Amino acid sequence: MTDAADATVDTVNIADARLAYAVEGAARGDWVVMSSSLGTDRRMWRRQWPALAGDYRVLVYDHRGHGQSTPGSRDTAWTMDLLVADVIGLMDALDIDTAAFVGLSLGGAVGLGLALEHPERLSRLVCCSARADAPDAYRNLWRDRARSVSDAGVASVVQATLERWFTEDVRLRHEDLVAEAAAMLEATSPEGYVGAATALTTLNYFERLGEIDVPTLFLAGECDAAIPADVMRAMSERTQGSRFRSRFRTIADAAHLSNMERPTAFNEELLAWLGAAV
Repeated sequence: MTDAADATVDTVNIADARLAYAVEGAARGDWVVMSSSLGTDRRMWRRQWPALAGDYRVLVYDHRGHGQSTPGSRDTAWTMDLLVADVIGLMDALDIDTAAFVGLSLGGAVGLGLALEHPERLSRLVCCSARADAPDAYRNLWRDRARSVSDAGVASVVQATLERWFTEDVRLRHEDLVAEAAAMLEATSPEGYVGAATALTTLNYFERLGEIDVPTLFLAGECDAAIPADVMRAMSERTQGSRFRSRFRTIADAAHLSNMERPTAFNEELLAWLGAAV
């Protein structure tokens, strides 16, 4: 089975950016679109790709300014609406009418935007380690990091980011995994990092979560200090007003990038939700 990191990469023009993507899996399978965190790219999902590609048609892509995608025009205002529109543009370009959407962190927030603004395009949603709003402390964190990257480059935030992405045990015992994540972060363009950080400061979905009309799984890392599990539990509870009751689950002994830290447990939850009756 092809690895997501090694799959043939294509590109397509979406608005003012050129987005890189790869597709693999069952030719007649239902579509699954996977959206990565700020500071990573489509390779983040390489431990999920083989688990899904036997039954599903899987699309992984790089956010603008990440991986092999261009950041777009310097005049473009980075908002969540922009990143949501990128996904719709990509789906349209590939003639994907509906898909399950799996997003982590920034990707999870994009998934919430899709579910609220384009519910007809999603069959179900998996929102991992993401926020639906941007309280002051959260906005200030991303503004500070954006300022640091603007002044000193992405290297200035690598160490602090890795400490939030992984548990201490993983950082000490799995150097190859941490190095893999660091390489993706270091390859992110400063424009992409600052732009995505700016978009996260505009998050304002929480009050609307009850409008979501898509079956949704909220998946949290038990040890995630960046997006605590209680934050995602509150999001799940807020979503219960919709026609579909959401599900909330945690990945034990995992921090922010639970799909990389604990891929077996993550894949079990993912496959169970994608196959569940709703």
